[in-house]
Amino acid sequence: MLRIIPTLLILLLLNCIVVLCSQATTYKKGDAQIVGIFSNSLYFDPSTTQCYNYRLSNIQLTQAFVYTVEKLVNNNPNLLPGIKLGWQIIDSCSSVQRATTLLTAALASSELRKFSQYSCSQSSVTAQGRNTSRTYNSPSLKLSNYSADTSPIIGVIGDVLDYITTLLASYTSSLKYVQISYFSLNHALNNRRLFPYFYRTSSSSVILMDAIYDTIRKFGWNWISIVYAVSKSENFDYKVLGSFLVQNNICVAYQTRINEDSTTNDIINTIAVIKKQSRSKVVLLFGWENIVYRFFKIAENQNLTGITWIGTYGWVLSTRIRKLNPSLIGGALAISISRNSLKNFTSYLDHLDLCNNPHNPWFIQAVRDKLNETGNMNTDNITNCSIDSKLKEHLLAKFYTFNFISIFLTDAVLALAYALHHQLGCNQTFCPPIDQFNFDRHRTSYQQFLHNVKFKISSQEYFQFQSNGASTHNFDIINYQSVIDSSGSKVIPVKVGSWNQQNKLKLDVERIVWNTGKAWHQVPLARCSDDCQPGSYLIYDPNVTLNNQQCCWLCKTCQPQTISSSINSPRCIQCVNFTKANNNQSDCIALEVVKLQFNGLYAIIIASKYDDHNLNHYFMYCLLCVGVSTSTGEIRRVLGMIVLLMQCYTTLLSYFLPKIYIIFLQPDRNKRQYAVESVTNYTMNQYQISSVAVKGKYEKE
Repeated sequence: MLRIIPTLLILLLLNCIVVLCSQATTYKKGDAQIVGIFSNSLYFDPSTTQCYNYRLSNIQLTQAFVYTVEKLVNNNPNLLPGIKLGWQIIDSCSSVQRATTLLTAALASSELRKFSQYSCSQSSVTAQGRNTSRTYNSPSLKLSNYSADTSPIIGVIGDVLDYITTLLASYTSSLKYVQISYFSLNHALNNRRLFPYFYRTSSSSVILMDAIYDTIRKFGWNWISIVYAVSKSENFDYKVLGSFLVQNNICVAYQTRINEDSTTNDIINTIAVIKKQSRSKVVLLFGWENIVYRFFKIAENQNLTGITWIGTYGWVLSTRIRKLNPSLIGGALAISISRNSLKNFTSYLDHLDLCNNPHNPWFIQAVRDKLNETGNMNTDNITNCSIDSKLKEHLLAKFYTFNFISIFLTDAVLALAYALHHQLGCNQTFCPPIDQFNFDRHRTSYQQFLHNVKFKISSQEYFQFQSNGASTHNFDIINYQSVIDSSGSKVIPVKVGSWNQQNKLKLDVERIVWNTGKAWHQVPLARCSDDCQPGSYLIYDPNVTLNNQQCCWLCKTCQPQTISSSINSPRCIQCVNFTKANNNQSDCIALEVVKLQFNGLYAIIIASKYDDHNLNHYFMYCLLCVGVSTSTGEIRRVLGMIVLLMQCYTTLLSYFLPKIYIIFLQPDRNKRQYAVESVTNYTMNQYQISSVAVKGKYEKE
């Protein structure tokens, strides 16, 4: 650990004056501490070292961090008994530079007590309540007292932004500090060679796309639209999901991106395009709750109905979205996360005000800024530090509306606490005291305990990490179904299935109710072309792009005496001998077998023709009989029989007429003696002819 001291000192000295002096960090002393990094502010100005524009949704994540440490760890008598966790909370202000600098200072102050000669000036965040004035962090702090806490840091949690998380992952792994991300979609961070100390409790983009893909394929959809409702400040490649779907034979009819700055006309134009998609009535809506809510409100005003939305946990848990018109959002399918451990978190949030939340100064300042901006600070809306419910629902909804990322943040804090519990050898009543020196020396072993940590998060579900540092996830598949109560029509989330990496998708489709109340078997249309049924074959449409040819095609009927027996068959095959195509050309069937009776017409004809010298005629008449009997149409059958009878009578006359002539007109020839003499004479004549021919040949020679 001493080898990293020069690195920490150099980074600290280079960046201290530039960034550290801007805005407050908060801390709470403990026997061990966790560093939490949050982008509570949107912008950081290096020239003034000031942060601007508080983000209420991220400030809620800071609150979830405080809630988990205070309520779920320190107040849990069976988890780390006798040991209290502290924290340092850093506002990265969405800046990599600031996040790295403040994290360096936090690590240095925890490990070293020899930097007292260095100092930095810091501004403060002040919270004023009822007859109180609280200031967090003094204006001037010596570096050794920067965190006012030298207890060991067991891990780093953060950030919500991928570009900050990725840079910090390299930094913390090089220093052998474990880092857990509560919302990183970067799949590259699963590389254990580059990031051996990095873990994540959120789903990677690959896992989330797998769940979305399985849900879409379950219903045979291959022609969908995608709307990305994400912040413009996020480094989110919205084309990745579309490319993933195309690679798996699902085509994108239309895709677009909206953000918090999108104009109403921009969103109206997006809705107009969705309405025109006659064969794509399924839309994947991916993004943040506040942007999705605004999109839905405008779509509601535009009377958009008949769409099945495929959502994610980013907005499906929102209570205000569920209050929208059921004709708009009813029938939606969404991938959600259910955690009983956070059932009390929403009520905890609702009780927070300007006086009872000293550990989150960003909340206090952000609320005051919002109220001042809207002119509500000097009205009766604020009484005795409380905040009016209407202001919570509208002006401050991003803080008071549950953010699904809080689930992942809770898992991250609990994972660090349970790993420490197991490393120290604690039981449910006692923990050995933490020795800072020994803990620092055994930081690698702590990482192994974290790697193998397993704890209960619900009555039937456990949390644990995979070998690549990602966490296992069990998703719920939610269906929005319309109900009517005293407050009017709304939708409620109904669990209709689940998804995990091991068992994949399990769905009870008969429980699904589609948009406008359609039954489960009336699956919404999301296909570019209908399937080519048996009896036809598929050809690619030259008028569509190459990527879309796997979803958009034309169907052609098979040629006569050819068949196709499968859906979307690429070709038709010829029926073999003694078979013919059935009526819909989906199968080759055997020719009809003719049953002959001994006294029937066919039997008489065949018997009359059968002798040693005329066997070929026998086969000819057999084929003739089969052909006539299998022909269609009454007229054709009658004509065939007439022709056959004429042929039979002609044959009979040609064979028997000479015999009748001899019997009746030349009876002398109808004797055995005459027949023997005729044969003898014929034989002698042939012998004489042969002898003469041979004799003439020898004479010439």
